[in-house]
Amino acid sequence: MSLEAIETELKAKIGDQSVSEIDEIPFNNYEEFLELHKSNQIKIGVQYDGDLVTYFGSKGEVIMHTILVCSPLFISLALVVLAIFTSNYLILCGIPLTLLGFILSSPFFMKGIGSAITFWGFIAFVYFCFKNLTIANLIGSYIFSNFFTTVAREQCRMIVHETILKSELVFIWIYMRGIINIQRI
Repeated sequence: MSLEAIETELKAKIGDQSVSEIDEIPFNNYEEFLELHKSNQIKIGVQYDGDLVTYFGSKGEVIMHTILVCSPLFISLALVVLAIFTSNYLILCGIPLTLLGFILSSPFFMKGIGSAITFWGFIAFVYFCFKNLTIANLIGSYIFSNFFTTVAREQCRMIVHETILKSELVFIWIYMRGIINIQRI
């Protein structure tokens, strides 16, 4: 959906408002928000919501996001096929690791020890690709599930971030729903 169509829809829902009219928004006007953003005086956090990608993203972004979010399912199905094909049912232990990779893709975890686990896990994955493919599959099921869902989260953040910089009405709508958190630096 185009930004103009989204703004028209929002005008019908919430009216034609401006930042200066809303006391809950900590800026005098939208231009102040844009200026503070441009001068790197604010930090914007975005709560993940896949529907925002569908609403604000292009068709290509929506398709990519769907593939990224469904990647744990694809990885799990590939593990089942591989286990049956090779008769190595230990590979099926990768399915819970795939789920774990999906769950631990949250920014809270990834900003801490999660990124180190992913980095060293990738190194171990490459190493075991040459030593033991079963172990490589187990490690890879976590690493790739975690990586793809982390990329999906980042894609959502980027789309929301870009959109609020283009439209005051969208900024108001997203801010008032608690989807973004803005901190002055």
